[in-house]
Amino acid sequence: ATTVRGSASERLRWGPWSADLAELPEGWKVKRSSCSEADSSLISLADGPSATVGLDPDDKVSCKFELELLAPKPGRWKATNKAGKVVCTKDGLGIPFDLSQVIDFGRLQVRDEGDTLIARGGGNRFTYRRDRDDPLRYVGTKRYRQAGFTLDFDIRLDLKSETRMTGQLKARAKGKGVTCTIRRPLALTHASSD
Repeated sequence: ATTVRGSASERLRWGPWSADLAELPEGWKVKRSSCSEADSSLISLADGPSATVGLDPDDKVSCKFELELLAPKPGRWKATNKAGKVVCTKDGLGIPFDLSQVIDFGRLQVRDEGDTLIARGGGNRFTYRRDRDDPLRYVGTKRYRQAGFTLDFDIRLDLKSETRMTGQLKARAKGKGVTCTIRRPLALTHASSD
C-alpha cells in the first residue's frame, strides 16, 4: 500500500508528488526505491521509503520499493548492564547476591546481511544469530572456563531500532561444589544516539 501527496487543490494537478509506503511490515526497512513514468517530461527521484514523481495529464507512473530486514548499525555501542541477581547454592543452601549496574562499551560488526552480529568489548568476543522465528531477535551462547568454574552464557537481544536493543543475560556457573545462576537485563545503544 502507498500514500500519495501533492497539491491541496480539489483537482489533480500536474507537478511533483511524493509516494510513500503506507504500512511497512514490522522489522523491515526500505533498502532502495525507484520510479519510472511513461512520459519522462518530469524527473522522478526515489530515496529510501519515499519517492518523488512528476505527474502530467494521462501520465502513468510505477514505483518499486525493495525491502530488507532491519539490522543494528555497525560501530561503537554502549551496553548498560542493569542491576541483576546471582543465586549460588551449596549443600542445598541458596545464597543470593545482587549485581550492581555496569556501563561498558564495545564494537559491533554486522555480517551475513544482518543475520550475524559479532560483539567485541572488555577483551571478549560474542557471536549472535538472528532468530528464525523472530527476525527482530538475536540469540547467542558461549561457554567460559576460569578459576575452576564453567560458565554457560545465554543472551537474548531484541532489536527495537537500528540504534537500540534490549535483552536479557542468563548464565549458569558450576565448579568447586557450587552452582550459581545469573540473570541481568541489558540495554544497548549505538554511539550515534548519545
